[in-house]
Amino acid sequence: MRTVSFCAVLALASMIAAAAGCQASGPRVAAARRVAAAYVVADTAGRWRAADSLVNWRGCDFDPATDYVQVTTAARVTDATVRGDTVDVTAEYAVIGRAWSYDRKRAGEKNWRFKAGPLTDKLVLHVLPLSRGGPPIACGQYQSNHVGFSHMSEALAHMDDSSRTALEQAGRSPR
Repeated sequence: MRTVSFCAVLALASMIAAAAGCQASGPRVAAARRVAAAYVVADTAGRWRAADSLVNWRGCDFDPATDYVQVTTAARVTDATVRGDTVDVTAEYAVIGRAWSYDRKRAGEKNWRFKAGPLTDKLVLHVLPLSRGGPPIACGQYQSNHVGFSHMSEALAHMDDSSRTALEQAGRSPR
């Protein structure tokens, strides 16, 4: 008869505990989900400064900013996984395409452009314990550039005809 070593049992217990962490719940996870939801709401409302204020950029040696916005039709917080003192919260955005602007002095009044390109953009926000103070999201490759379709009206007024048509069609298309 074969016996199971203590190390094998310990390894199995570690794997089960790690798997249980994938389905994390509790007050810490709920708080992290609320922080992530606040980030997503600010991001999709076009309030990038409010979204960025939730991220601790101190010590980051990069700037994840882009020169375009991703136009979204929906966003949601999905998974949360506890990793040490951090809760990794996944946010998903239903993106219908990109919009960008040219210098109005050079391009004139119709300085905004749009190119359709549906995709699902996923960000994993590393939410730190709120008790530590400061912005609750650790710096990372987060681009606060997901603007909701309903918040594009000002840009829409400054789009050329083909971009305006493409955006309107993309906004009506089911994902």
